[in-house]
Amino acid sequence: MPSPLRVLTEVTRELQGSHAFSDLLQLIAKHCAVLLDTSRASIRLLDPSATRLLAVCRAGSPLHLNPAEEFRAGEGLMGWIVENGESLRTGNADQDPRFAPRPGLKEAVGSFLGVPLVAGDATLGVISATHPEPDHFTEEHEEHLTLLAGIAAPHIEIARRDFVVRDPLTGLFNHAHCHEALEREIDRSVAYGLPFSLVLIDLDHFEAVNDSRGHQVGDALLKAIAEILGGRGPRRDAHFRLRGQDSIARYGGDEFALILPHTPKNGAAAKAEVLRSYLEGCDFSNLDLPAQTVSLGVAAVPDDAYDRASLVAATEHALRAAKRSGRNTTVCYSRALAVASALESSRAVDIEKFIALEATIEDKAFDYVYQPIVDSHTHAVVAYEALCRPTDECFPGPAVLFETAESAGRVISLGRACRTVSMSPADQLDDDCLLFINLHPRELDDAALMHEEPLARWASRLVFEITETAAIEDYDRVRAVIKALRGHGARIALDDLGAGYAGLNSLAQLQPDFVKLDMALIRRIHTKSATRRLVKHILEFCSGEDIPVISEGVETAEEHDMVRKIGCPLMQGDFLAKPGPPFPIPVPPK
Repeated sequence: MPSPLRVLTEVTRELQGSHAFSDLLQLIAKHCAVLLDTSRASIRLLDPSATRLLAVCRAGSPLHLNPAEEFRAGEGLMGWIVENGESLRTGNADQDPRFAPRPGLKEAVGSFLGVPLVAGDATLGVISATHPEPDHFTEEHEEHLTLLAGIAAPHIEIARRDFVVRDPLTGLFNHAHCHEALEREIDRSVAYGLPFSLVLIDLDHFEAVNDSRGHQVGDALLKAIAEILGGRGPRRDAHFRLRGQDSIARYGGDEFALILPHTPKNGAAAKAEVLRSYLEGCDFSNLDLPAQTVSLGVAAVPDDAYDRASLVAATEHALRAAKRSGRNTTVCYSRALAVASALESSRAVDIEKFIALEATIEDKAFDYVYQPIVDSHTHAVVAYEALCRPTDECFPGPAVLFETAESAGRVISLGRACRTVSMSPADQLDDDCLLFINLHPRELDDAALMHEEPLARWASRLVFEITETAAIEDYDRVRAVIKALRGHGARIALDDLGAGYAGLNSLAQLQPDFVKLDMALIRRIHTKSATRRLVKHILEFCSGEDIPVISEGVETAEEHDMVRKIGCPLMQGDFLAKPGPPFPIPVPPK
């Protein structure tokens, strides 16, 4: 058996080379077994949250007939090591109270030794070994394994970071990293006014390759395409090359995403055509396959979108159009294409509404009226809500207009046009008066929101009223956006509280600056004792959180008096003032 110093020296030398992620773990597990004079050693690597197994690698056969790749923090010997950040050596693991046996154990565990893999303050995982004989591992073994873990951890951390963002088959960036990169580049593009383009690439007729030749050949083809996209194609007469700032990701099964910073749409289209033409001439005879082609869709910031969701949707529309056009072609996104794509995906919406929607956005074909929000006791005006009134007869109200925009993927563009109109009389507001503007949750994806004029100028007077909270899917992201809006001085109101679980959940999750009670709660509140109790509970909670509550839809003297009586600080409704031109003054009730 080689000396421990020789083993540690050898592993240090081998780690200096380049290794695939799985090969790196296998190398370390193999040296662990040799170092500890045992036939079984393993590495369990955790994800960055240290709560889920990312990878397991073994030297020797597993102890269990059906090894379950599970991990629970604090559970079992491995869980104890991760939770405590300390090594663990036991001479009779079966009898250790921390041992968590599972069915299918082939033989007694005997001795166990494990140490944490640590990089900085992070626990990467556990390197461990077992031996069938009791008390096999000594204090010296523990010292040697600790040294091995210290030598290996920096290399594993680098490999793990790359593994988390890479597609294991092609070696390209994976889907999750692609979306993170898109967020970064779009934010940079909007902040500095730089163009940015996305190209989605779909391998034509890939299903036929999988069906006729099997998944092994299909995987080999995907790897070959990945090499071409990475600039390592088989043709020598011309090469498709990425710039240093460009990146490529495997976006889906046979889809790839090309991220092109500082690139306008026409430049991205030209690069896409170079790729398409280059790949069409590549030889795949080594895979016993004919020439391959791709379809490509192109969209850009700021031409087509200001946020990730809209940019991806636009590029996907363009890609579908390329495939409908006969494949092996490049299509750039356009407004006409948006209408066609929306019609294709939604049979329930009249074609006239999509055409009218585009005209409404283009011509800003809507009026705005304003309704005051008043102090319940003094009736002093504290704010106005801007209310949209579409002028096209296809849209009898703003709800229909925004439903159509949502079906067409045009919510952000419509919202931007609406704010241009609704904000135009803002300079007529009294100095201490706020303006409430409705905001669909999807508009929180608009990275350019606070860069609009005149939003940036009037930010400290604005309250963004979030409607349709049931549409919120990612509260962490929405909270981050709200924090950024507040950083500009704006405030947040939660609309229609009391209209089901979604509103109450949003109240707890978002901690708004104002809450607006659903008008269904206010309707005939003076005759409904159960409704009054619910409203009182909401008022009590919001008072404790220092969140002012607005009773919306106050239409009668009885509703007005009851809202005041139960202690709601603010109210809004036709009884006080009907919506009108900027800015109607309410008449105090007698």
